[in-house]
Amino acid sequence: PSPALRYLGPLPAPMERRNNRFRFQLAVFADQRAPLQQLLTALCPSLESEKSARKVRWSVDVDPQEML
Repeated sequence: PSPALRYLGPLPAPMERRNNRFRFQLAVFADQRAPLQQLLTALCPSLESEKSARKVRWSVDVDPQEML
């Protein structure tokens, strides 16, 4: 973990279950974009290569206006 990043979660989403799927949120905060971009550059290929990748849906929301 980078000291330039702060994490909150993963926590159940406010709408915890939707379409028979459980939903969680992980918020990552940084004062500058570079550490976030480095994290995503390293993390996305790793997540996509996991065995469970076909069973899990995930999305990235940059600068979310609300946490739903």
